[in-house]
Amino acid sequence: MLRFSVYFIALLMFHYAGLKTRAAEANDESAVVDPRLEAIVERMLDKCIEDAKYHQAIRMAIECRRLDKLEEAVVRSDNVHAIINYCIDVSHSFVNKREYRVVLANLLYWLSRATNWAKFSATAGLGVIHRGHLQQGRSLMAPYLPQGGAGSGGSPYSEGGALYALGLIHANHGEGIKQFLREILHNTNVEVIQHGACLGLGLAAIGTADDDIFDEIKIVLYIDSAVAGEAAGISMGLLMVGTASEKAAKMLAYAHETQYEKIIRGLTLGIALTVYEREEETDTLIEQMTRDQDPIL
Repeated sequence: MLRFSVYFIALLMFHYAGLKTRAAEANDESAVVDPRLEAIVERMLDKCIEDAKYHQAIRMAIECRRLDKLEEAVVRSDNVHAIINYCIDVSHSFVNKREYRVVLANLLYWLSRATNWAKFSATAGLGVIHRGHLQQGRSLMAPYLPQGGAGSGGSPYSEGGALYALGLIHANHGEGIKQFLREILHNTNVEVIQHGACLGLGLAAIGTADDDIFDEIKIVLYIDSAVAGEAAGISMGLLMVGTASEKAAKMLAYAHETQYEKIIRGLTLGIALTVYEREEETDTLIEQMTRDQDPIL
């Protein structure tokens, strides 16, 4: 009996989600859902939230287009940063279908109340919405970008996230945005903005092995800021991905010099990216790193 009840409720949820999706696609705000069905869905969502099953509640709320319950689940969560990241991850499948961008768009609502890295993640998530919109990307992100090449007095977390979002929008197609990101990186000393600019630049210039950009990112790395340096290490790897470049040795050398675990982790990931799909050429590097006294390396 219990198994049948679960199956029946799942069918009702699926039916409800379908009704809401079709109404949204038809732009029919007057579409009426049976109030009995609405009540069942409401109770299921409320129970998930009351039982602190926030991930389950968020997935159901997104599929059922219940942004009110999405809001409630995020507000009641004890880890806003993680829960917003989960919202973004769940929404990716809908974004790929181009049919549910409103879900991530509504993360704009959280920007006014999110703090610090939660704000960074939420702003960066906008890059997923506008992925591939190369001509409009910068104008779409303009309200969140640093003004005048440095911190504008707004939140450095949303500004850094916006720079990361530009990289997501222009990933592997960065000719129109690389110079802008380089200028931001050159003109700011705010570590969170540097973090976002490094990630954005790495994505925009991914696989280009551009020596000038590498040197500019290296300057940020050598400042030895844990926050900016972590992103610089990852960015170097994105820039040199699959090249098996000798620059990996320099990255490894600096990982031994810095005292910050964040930078070591960023460089370790970056080094791994440089030898992506170059298995036959990595034996020496792998042997060296596995025998390293630093457990992170």
